[in-house]
Amino acid sequence: MVEKDSIFLTIEQAIAAVCLDFRQYEPQVLLFSEIISVLSKGDIIAKRVMGKDGLWISMTGQRKMCWLENFELIETMCDIISNSKADPITLTAVCSRVFQTRAFTEKDPTSGQPGVRILTGMEDFTCRQCGKCCRTLDYHNEVTSDDVVR
Repeated sequence: MVEKDSIFLTIEQAIAAVCLDFRQYEPQVLLFSEIISVLSKGDIIAKRVMGKDGLWISMTGQRKMCWLENFELIETMCDIISNSKADPITLTAVCSRVFQTRAFTEKDPTSGQPGVRILTGMEDFTCRQCGKCCRTLDYHNEVTSDDVVR
């Protein structure tokens, strides 16, 4: 049996990865609505308008809903996730939805801190070049000078 390729992310890294993903695309209104529902437990209300790429959102403590779209909606979603204090199980559910793959709550083998293991689906990937770079690059943070040399 082929071992599934995966990456372990700390809670902070998982939140950063989700926000990085959000910033790569136009607002994903349906996904954002689902995530708000999972994270806010009713404290934040989001209403979609069919055919529009935005959300009416009422944040905790606000009486009126405000319309958010584009960059403002994406940054608000990142703020919601960053400030949610989501437990590892809830954050794992968010990661699974955002990255459209299986994810598991797991403890970091070195620190013992909880985090998220995300399946990458790379175990069957065959590269036309060396076949190693995408597996060994320091893609957690950036491309390092050592990565470029490879």
